[in-house]
Amino acid sequence: MKQLLTLLCFFTIAAAIWLIAMENVLKHPGYAGRSVIDACIVVQSAVTLLSVVFNGRSAFRIAAMVGAVAMALLGTSAILRTLPADHFEVFVIIIGLALIAQGGLTLGSPRPRPHGIQPG
Repeated sequence: MKQLLTLLCFFTIAAAIWLIAMENVLKHPGYAGRSVIDACIVVQSAVTLLSVVFNGRSAFRIAAMVGAVAMALLGTSAILRTLPADHFEVFVIIIGLALIAQGGLTLGSPRPRPHGIQPG
């Protein structure tokens, strides 16, 4: 599960950086706000990666868990807005699904055990 979560984090970081670049090249109305949201995806994915690296034994875990809910909601919202749209964007569906999966895997990741306690 850690490997899949790590891959999803790298994917969402790359996708968000690509979105930031596209927003700032195309400059459609509202691009600045969307760029900020995309930057938040990068930060949240990095926090989740740090949580994985530190095996969930840090403040990164709390931040990752809170952000996981936001990521899943953001992905769901993006998909729901795209499905009925006249201009259907497949990349939004793919990134939205990745955000939902990342949020779900983060929330479903096992809690760290205190040092010295072995699973029974």
